[in-house]
Amino acid sequence: MSLALNHNAPTIMHVDLNSAFCTVEQQANPLLRGKPVVVAAYNSPNGCVVSPSIEAKQYGIKTGMTVRDAKLLFPRVIVLTPDPPKYRAVHQMFDLAPVQRLP
Repeated sequence: MSLALNHNAPTIMHVDLNSAFCTVEQQANPLLRGKPVVVAAYNSPNGCVVSPSIEAKQYGIKTGMTVRDAKLLFPRVIVLTPDPPKYRAVHQMFDLAPVQRLP
């Protein structure tokens, strides 16, 4: 059997950014590292989780659930509200080599 594999150098990188906001928060504050953290639109029971950390995901916490549901799964989850300027600053650090656009 012959497979038609693409041996060209990769030009596209796919990145899962589901936990990106939490990762930025954990890097900015070392005390949060290794702990279940979520970034939620509001730190209230009906606030929506927009980014669960890898540690929070291990308890079943997912993007889109309410803070109330996240706390039912793990009562000691750390809930943070978004910090857009911080995320933008980190985003701007990813100034990679020029990207070749596909036609």
